[in-house]
This record gives sequence, structure tokens and C-alpha cells, in this order.
Amino acid sequence: MDANIHDQWTSFEEYKAGSWNQFLERLKTEYLELTTEEQGNIDHLRKLCKKNAGINLLEKERLMSFKRRFLYIAQKCLRLLAVTGNRELIKLFVKTLDNVF
Repeated sequence: MDANIHDQWTSFEEYKAGSWNQFLERLKTEYLELTTEEQGNIDHLRKLCKKNAGINLLEKERLMSFKRRFLYIAQKCLRLLAVTGNRELIKLFVKTLDNVF
């Protein structure tokens, strides 16, 4: 951890109070991307799909890695925010694969 960030965090009242939950909530207000990551984000899925576009049958390791990451983010999207539907997620996943699939 960067010493500057450490100094910033230790200056928070929530840190000084010793309450992990309050400190975590403070971090979420300071770093909005933490909440986005925690809740899932359809844009993260689209970026993941774009990065992995064209996976073919011979790239089994890449496919399995993509599948694990996709499912991890997709489940958060469905569970926490209902930001998307299952149909949209399936289309996004399949569209990423090579046409041979």
C-alpha cells in the first residue's frame, strides 16, 4: 500500500474508532468504484466480452477463464441490482464466442 494512502486512511475517524464495518462504509463513500465492483456492472461484462471476443474451440483455458469471470460478474448483476436480465447475459456471452460455437 502506498504510504500516502495509508496516511489518508488512518486519518479517517472510522479507522481511529476501530470499527471495521464503519471504516469499510467510509471507504465505499471515498472510492465509488468499490461499490460498483461489489454490485456488478454490465459495463464490466461488456469490456470483458470485448477483450475476449472470438474465443474458439481450441482455446479451452481462455474459454474457461472467460466463463468463470463472466459468471462471477453476471451473478452479481442479477442478484444485487437486477441491472440486466438472464437473456441479455446469455446473448452477451454467446456473442463473445467464435462463430464455430
